[in-house]
Amino acid sequence: MDHHLHALAEKIWNYHQMNHQLSKADAILVLCSHDKTVAETGAQLNTGENIFLTKRLLAERQLNPGKFMLVQKPYMERRSYATFKKLWPEKEVLVTSSRVGFDDYLNSSDYSTKTLVRKG
Repeated sequence: MDHHLHALAEKIWNYHQMNHQLSKADAILVLCSHDKTVAETGAQLNTGENIFLTKRLLAERQLNPGKFMLVQKPYMERRSYATFKKLWPEKEVLVTSSRVGFDDYLNSSDYSTKTLVRKG
């Protein structure tokens, strides 16, 4: 990736990280995917399905946490936050991810740059 493209990608990377100050939460919702730093195992669903199904599961069990902490990939924080607030606006939510820099994330063994930057 050339320097200009790298700078633009890193700018987007930084934008997606919300840097919430973490505090005690009633529930932690881990949104999984190919990224092993999020979780070693997990469903391959999109963000909305994760939140919708969790909401339904908690309701079925008559559990009503007031505050959630979402754990997601660094570049998915804003999407996760926005989706959660759209589908469950009455709940308080914080978002976190592994605290790793853009270059370190691209070079990590848990992530393939082929999924972020496609040559073509």
